[in-house]
Amino acid sequence: QVYIPAGTWTLSSSLVLRKGVSIRGVFPGVTCDSAGSWDLGFTVSSGTILTYPGGAVFTQDMSAGLGVLPEVDGIIIESLGFDNVGSVVVTGATNKSGLCGSTIRNLLASHVTGMAFDLTNSMHLHMSNVKVAYCYRFIRLTGDYDSTVINNAPGNSYFEDLYVLVSAAGHAQIAIQLRTLNPNAHGTGMGT
Repeated sequence: QVYIPAGTWTLSSSLVLRKGVSIRGVFPGVTCDSAGSWDLGFTVSSGTILTYPGGAVFTQDMSAGLGVLPEVDGIIIESLGFDNVGSVVVTGATNKSGLCGSTIRNLLASHVTGMAFDLTNSMHLHMSNVKVAYCYRFIRLTGDYDSTVINNAPGNSYFEDLYVLVSAAGHAQIAIQLRTLNPNAHGTGMGT
């Protein structure tokens, strides 16, 4: 278990996810950017805040090349805030597994310039209470025709209590995208 105490932590590189590791912080608080209600615009302003301008905070180890991605099963990421980052979590690759049997919960993020969550070939993923204000795109879940996502029970993931406020830069983008790269050639398609 990795505990990150309260404070603002500026990263100089991505944090590489390892199998079976839990990463938790102090649940973040926000400053409302609108006088109306917090669930419009907000900036993460207290608790554990990770910032990495232009970069992905959490990634999968790709040092050996895309052909040999190590497993990232049993990961827990919870009670963290993110402000001014490129992406929050980026995992998986074509024909290789991403997050499996993992949990992402109680995250607040603001000012995400790229895809907040870009998850390829994930399965048995539980994501809950995740709120992002001012992001370019929110979640992309991609499976490809030779992946474990398609061949082994793609429906065993669940997502609840998600919120996104898309920034002006991303207003023409799809906020939540589920897709297979070749749904008719092998296995089954992904349902929404």
